[in-house]
Amino acid sequence: AFIVQSPVADPRTLVERTYRFLDEQINVVREMTPEAFAAYQSGLVADLLESPKNLGERSAQFWSDLRLERLSFDTRQALASAVMAIDQTTGTSGCGLQPRQVRPGADHRHRNQRL
Repeated sequence: AFIVQSPVADPRTLVERTYRFLDEQINVVREMTPEAFAAYQSGLVADLLESPKNLGERSAQFWSDLRLERLSFDTRQALASAVMAIDQTTGTSGCGLQPRQVRPGADHRHRNQRL
């Protein structure tokens, strides 16, 4: 999940531009050489599995999992596994996620909200 804000664009425009950006990124990944993709994939996994540098980072990871109601506290490990399962040519993963699985018009819960 990520947050997109704009002081001038309406929510529909933000959603449309976000999906355009995501489509472009899928194409960037598909056009990478297999070696570049593997390097990017392993670098991302290394970042996800990097140990917290201090108590603040460790605490932030726990709070993030609590906000997500993920009481197994293994979100970063699960993300790393999902990243390793992504197939470069199809953009799909072994966990059943598809590119653009969530489309405009679905219940996105995109709204102005401060947590």
